[in-house]
Amino acid sequence: MKTQPFEHQIKASKFHLQRYSSADYSEQGTGKTWVAINVIEKRIEAGQIKRAPIVCPASILNVWESEIEKHSSFLTFTLLRGPQRMEVFKEIDTHCYIISYDSLTSDIVKVAVKKCQQVIFDEVHKAKNIRAKRTRLALALARKIPYRLQMSGTPWPNSLEDIFSLFLILDRGATFGTNYYRFLERYFYARPIPRTKIKRYIAKPILKHILKKALQGKAIRYLKDTLKDIPPKIYQIIPVDLSPAQRRYYRQLSHDLPIEEFSFELPPNILAKYEKLQQIASGFLYLDNQLVELDNPKVQALLDLLPNVLAEGKKAVIACKYRYEIELLKSLLENYHPLVLDGTTVNKGKVCNKFQTDPIHQVLIMQVGCGIGVTLTAADTMIFLSNTFNYADRYQSEDRIHRAGQHSRRVLYIDIIAKDTIDERILQILHKKKQRIEDTLNTQ
Repeated sequence: MKTQPFEHQIKASKFHLQRYSSADYSEQGTGKTWVAINVIEKRIEAGQIKRAPIVCPASILNVWESEIEKHSSFLTFTLLRGPQRMEVFKEIDTHCYIISYDSLTSDIVKVAVKKCQQVIFDEVHKAKNIRAKRTRLALALARKIPYRLQMSGTPWPNSLEDIFSLFLILDRGATFGTNYYRFLERYFYARPIPRTKIKRYIAKPILKHILKKALQGKAIRYLKDTLKDIPPKIYQIIPVDLSPAQRRYYRQLSHDLPIEEFSFELPPNILAKYEKLQQIASGFLYLDNQLVELDNPKVQALLDLLPNVLAEGKKAVIACKYRYEIELLKSLLENYHPLVLDGTTVNKGKVCNKFQTDPIHQVLIMQVGCGIGVTLTAADTMIFLSNTFNYADRYQSEDRIHRAGQHSRRVLYIDIIAKDTIDERILQILHKKKQRIEDTLNTQ
């Protein structure tokens, strides 16, 4: 591995390497991906495996790509997506094949069980529905491939019924059997919902006892607040590809705007041109005062991410630059009862107090640069969909959750960015400005 691990990552790696099948249910931000990459490396070096499919949600395919490049000393990889993915899978020989749950097919599974010896199921709760095609295909992989590692920070977020398929992937039925209906009959009370034909299942006390016992030998879980060696601020980047429509507009407008020449100090008329590129990366564009709306994979990545981040009643702040993003998120996230903090907010104190004290409001949508002086420590995660061309805005935004009153020992900052666009350049500049300031201040 090219990067140094934390102590808990070494322990987690040893745990998984001692087992044919295991689970990592550690909290988001604890470095599960590093552990999985290390496990693949170690098993290849030991001659136990040659190849491994990595199955994950489509929104984080690029995360795996960038994480392998960042951490691994030698692993090669190929993304399997699009109509030619089967041909690519058969023809290209590489260590890791990164594929989404929804891109699995029975033909790909047939080739994988012959070609691969380890499988990684990331965000395995995506395969919780025993009736879903994606779950059946994931199970087919798990039945035949000898080494299996599943990962999720929220393995059964909604109901204990979901543990059946996850344990079937994990131990092939050793704990809860292979028949879903017998599992329900044995471990749940069925209660009919009045005036419907639907039944509600209530777990029997014995289920939690068996589950706890089974997890002790098969799964590992670390929480950010219990780890002494990880930093108080954790940063993650989730890169996504532009949609086809975004890519078309981006190519048209970027041909005379070299990204490597972009800086925050450019003249306003030049910055305005780059601003159009950032709008496209954020899912919209104003052309001749007309709004053009574009498919935006960054928003889908956010929607995939939030159930993990908001598990067990937690809260998050979503920071973005544009009013268009704010209005879109208000409608998409209504189930989380979002509050808004932007340039139009009249009583910021009232909004912040609601977020701090009322558990129904799990999300606060904040316009970057509009949160100066406020406290939002009810959240320990901040997700950036876009940034301004101003380091002070970013610094001030981050400090809304990292300040006195924050009960979590660790806070997490996640940037969802469009790959190979101005988004990447903006983050590079912000990082350099932060480093320059810290180098200047830390003179002792």
